[in-house]
Amino acid sequence: MLIYPLSVFIDTSFYELAKFDFSKSSIFSTLVRYVDSGKIKLYLHDIVVGEVEKHIIQKYSKLYKKYSEAKQACLKELSDSEIREMSIAHLLDINSRDSIRQEALKTFQDFIIASSATILDSSNVDCNQIIADYFQSKYPFEDKELKKAEFPDAIMAASLKTVFSEETPVYVISTDDGFLKSFGEQKGFTGYTTLKCVFDLINQQDSLYDAIKNFVVIPSTHASICSLIKNELESIELPVDGWDYDRKGFAIGNDYIETYIDSISDIDYSFASIDEITDNEVLLSITCSARIEVTCTCIDTEKSVWDSETKGYIFSEMMEFEETHTPEFDSALRVKMIFTEDEQVPTFEISGLTFGISLDQESRIKRNPIRTNITAENVEADTMDTLEEYYKH
Repeated sequence: MLIYPLSVFIDTSFYELAKFDFSKSSIFSTLVRYVDSGKIKLYLHDIVVGEVEKHIIQKYSKLYKKYSEAKQACLKELSDSEIREMSIAHLLDINSRDSIRQEALKTFQDFIIASSATILDSSNVDCNQIIADYFQSKYPFEDKELKKAEFPDAIMAASLKTVFSEETPVYVISTDDGFLKSFGEQKGFTGYTTLKCVFDLINQQDSLYDAIKNFVVIPSTHASICSLIKNELESIELPVDGWDYDRKGFAIGNDYIETYIDSISDIDYSFASIDEITDNEVLLSITCSARIEVTCTCIDTEKSVWDSETKGYIFSEMMEFEETHTPEFDSALRVKMIFTEDEQVPTFEISGLTFGISLDQESRIKRNPIRTNITAENVEADTMDTLEEYYKH
């Protein structure tokens, strides 16, 4: 039996995993609703607040740079008035870097206020114990030569131990395994890698939990959801990242100019959690998988000639890659509940499915190069010919 409100602490790593998204449809908005209902009490640490704000500034500074580069590239080819009449007109109206960063920071500050979060500090932390843990290679300093940057985590862990205990338990949300292991076997601390585990724990107390979960996994529903996943994958433009990155951020690979999905197969999913139950709808999370074959086109830099003055290719030859991906991705599934007077258990209907997916080195299991004699100039000419034929008809 749960005793509400449940105390929840969220580490910086989870905010990063959630892409610092505090929009109305984000997981943090769901959290605010649980706070409003009295089922969750949120705790932050001033270190987390500082780190999240720093990451948000870095994220939106990079975003501003990309938008600025796109804007300048457009202005080199098109006039201001011409752009104003196109769908890319918003590029001309982006705010300054500082105003964009402040706007993004405000979404986090608004979340702190809306969630009524209690912000902890480090006033009661024993720094001598943290230093001793470092030299003894205790978590989060499991490898003190590689984990010198973990002092903020150690301070937060020590701070939490002064506030929470077996009598006052807390759920710690973090994707950092070392940080979660900092609490060891200490009673009163339960570690999860996602906030949805807490949501699911709360919803397990609902009398409809088992019926909802069973509906999602029965064969007829399974077939319908797999079909929805495939239809969605076929209807969206799947981004393909042709680069591989090592631990130091060094990259090797290619920028793909065009990608073509050859096939989508082996679609499956598993139940993950029930995130929210309202009067007539349920929001669930499922973990999906698929096998995706894709052909990607890029410039063969070894056979192309680059002009450093014009910063463009004098002559460019194309090459193709065949890639196979087996991505795993989370999906948000909405299920409508239809109640009748003579039935205690409602009828369930799937009302929506949304997910985000990208194909990159994490999902790629095979890549084979296919060299061609097609030039970039020929590709552009073929594209123009196709468009001309299209508009003729």
